[in-house]
Amino acid sequence: MSSQPFLRPSSELTTRFCFVCFDGAAALRTLRTLPSSSSPLGDDFVREHCPTVVKGVESLKQWVVKHS
Repeated sequence: MSSQPFLRPSSELTTRFCFVCFDGAAALRTLRTLPSSSSPLGDDFVREHCPTVVKGVESLKQWVVKHS
């Protein structure tokens, strides 16, 4: 996909990642037990329900920092 739909210059190489490696049904069950709030979910919720995604993003961050 070109970079323009993401509001990036057409001359730029843009990479988009989509991470869906988690049990959405389990996350939704837990979410329904939480008090109703307009506040964003905390990091703890994401770490508990999406550990593989968190590990992957942390690994990507380490790689970028190492090679920057």
